[in-house]
Amino acid sequence: MNLIYLFVELPTCSLSILKTQVGGTTTLACRVQNGIPLPKVTKWTKDSKVVRVGGADYQIKPGKGQYEGFLEIHNFGINNLGVYACVIANDLGSFACARNISGKG
Repeated sequence: MNLIYLFVELPTCSLSILKTQVGGTTTLACRVQNGIPLPKVTKWTKDSKVVRVGGADYQIKPGKGQYEGFLEIHNFGINNLGVYACVIANDLGSFACARNISGKG
């Protein structure tokens, strides 16, 4: 009798600020750390609202693999301060990584 073991793991991620430039482009990086099956970045939010791409403010870029993603915030200013999150998901569920951009420090 053959036994098949299925391993599943809830997704986790990290969110970091790669670059901050007032009046220029600020870049956030979302990287999947764990999850079986491996999760994908599914959406970005700002202050709990889905980031709408298009126009000049936001651009979502894929990473080298499907397990990372980047959010570019163009013409970064006071209106862009807030709590940003990336949401990742696999068949088992979803997970959000958040980062507050407060303008301090």
